Amino acid sequence: DQTGDINFLSRLTKPDIAIITNVGESHIEKLGSREKIAEAKFEIIDGLKDEGVLIYSKDYPLLNDLTDALKNPQYEMQTAGTSPENDFKISNISQTENGTAFEMSDFKVEIPQLGTHNAMNAGLSLLAVGALGEDMKKSSGKFNQLQVSSMRMEQSVHKSGALIINDAYNASPSSMKSAINTVSEMEYSKKILVLGDILELGDYSEALHRSIGEHIASIDQDFELLTYGGQAQLIREEADVTGSRHFNELDELSDYLKGMLNSEAVVLLKGSRGMEMERVNSYIW
Repeated sequence: DQTGDINFLSRLTKPDIAIITNVGESHIEKLGSREKIAEAKFEIIDGLKDEGVLIYSKDYPLLNDLTDALKNPQYEMQTAGTSPENDFKISNISQTENGTAFEMSDFKVEIPQLGTHNAMNAGLSLLAVGALGEDMKKSSGKFNQLQVSSMRMEQSVHKSGALIINDAYNASPSSMKSAINTVSEMEYSKKILVLGDILELGDYSEALHRSIGEHIASIDQDFELLTYGGQAQLIREEADVTGSRHFNELDELSDYLKGMLNSEAVVLLKGSRGMEMERVNSYIW
């Protein structure tokens, strides 16, 4: 969460393969900007072996700026992402009953976890498989053995028939927008967003919470929105969702949510770890 952390770990481990999955806003309170976050993550090359491989996505211009500034690196660089500039193109991402499907250049991949961001992570991990000399297409079948971590796009069906997506382990503005995008693509007529504060954003907190509301407003979907916490109120203000509600107590929010649930509903629970949004999942039973 600060400059020098990854430098220490990279020099300690001297990795053969280094992967940077994304550049978001996590730790922006301490690091100060997305540029500084990118620089801190790029410390992963500090201990990378000369014959090693750096894997990242050209979808992030801040990483492109850092790699372009390198002078004759000895290690290899490989990229994957949705941008055509990548070595391997990730495309046709869709949400399925079993998780997420996508195409990785010339073959199809399915993972038992929801989320475009998880498709990206899977694609980058396949580049690591290739760097180890294994067949990426063949190895992609192993994803069906993936065990979904608790509170990371974790799915459960409520007694009402509603699908609950518990993504309450943590949150950044980027991951919250991605989770909202995932819900927007799902085949449910009633899409309920239950969003809590994103913590540790420092001076950027108001602007970033408002950006999430703007993101919701930009999607051509009829969402229902319930917010909890001091800053999440800003999401509600910018989203301008008809009939949205803000709550100062999570049990009150949960009581209200129970009356909204039916088999046509999908519910997203998302907020920072300190907000404990997963409590909603126990309150509504």
